[in-house]
Amino acid sequence: MSIETDKKAGLAATLLASALPYLGAFSFGEEAQAAQQSTPQTSLHQKDQSDLTQATLPTLPTEKLPDGREISNKLDLRSLPTLKLAAEGEWVKFLQKRLNDEGSELAVDGKFGRKTEAALKQFQTDHELKADAIVGPKTWKSLLELENPEAPKVIIAKTTASAATDLMNNRDLRALLKFHEGVRNDMYLCTGGKCTIGVGHNLEANGTKAERDYFAENNASATQIEKWLNEDIKKVTTGLDKAFGKESWYQELSANRKIVMIDMGFNIGLDRLMKFEKCLARIKASDFQGAANEMLNSSWANQVGARATRLADVMRSDKMPLIPNRFYQ
Repeated sequence: MSIETDKKAGLAATLLASALPYLGAFSFGEEAQAAQQSTPQTSLHQKDQSDLTQATLPTLPTEKLPDGREISNKLDLRSLPTLKLAAEGEWVKFLQKRLNDEGSELAVDGKFGRKTEAALKQFQTDHELKADAIVGPKTWKSLLELENPEAPKVIIAKTTASAATDLMNNRDLRALLKFHEGVRNDMYLCTGGKCTIGVGHNLEANGTKAERDYFAENNASATQIEKWLNEDIKKVTTGLDKAFGKESWYQELSANRKIVMIDMGFNIGLDRLMKFEKCLARIKASDFQGAANEMLNSSWANQVGARATRLADVMRSDKMPLIPNRFYQ
């Protein structure tokens, strides 16, 4: 499928998106269109758009503490519970979700076991904290991403190893993901049968039952969709940084080729991406033609079709394809 064909397929959705301040059920992009065309029986009831504002959305788990308090720089960190091995409850679930946002893959079960302990130690090491696997005020401060409002803000130059994370706001990356995954403000079942919304955001793995129930009846705002996209990109880029950030080949990799890896990780998950051993070996050796061939010679390429062809072209040429302007923010 060519970019021109994709562009025509999304024209109707583009006109609708530009005409309405609050979008009705819309779908453009390869993945969302495929889900809509192949599983019409999964359409979900939509609420009238007149009362859909950001204020009507449910509070996401990461926006408030388990005791209901807002997360802000005014928070007394000493009032938060100290968590360590064998702790249980809602605060541990909150901790596990925060660690997962940083790239861990913990079961959010509210039980502080050895896996949670190991993930916490890694988080503390990454943030230059004492790696004692105890959540005290300093660790809470980093987990909640708070700053000391009274201290002068010191800007520290980022190292090359954080280059993937620096791509968070890259226009080409965001446009490519929207083009491949589609952008939908109603919840639908993806081709894998998972409750999905926004830019391929998996509400089965990254949401609560309350959220799924809510979005079965209500559409998400454009602001909410961008928030989910930020979270999902951060999860992939953080995972890639942890896996390869200290290796010179990854540090020297061009932004476009990192975008290919991020797009693949977004699509199939980091665990499956790591199984592309031959492809990764080619990238490490700067054999980008060989890496592109390995990408195309895979079951993944058979599943996603034009997406794999497009990404392989970027890996080979180091040039980003022209993405329709409607996907740019």
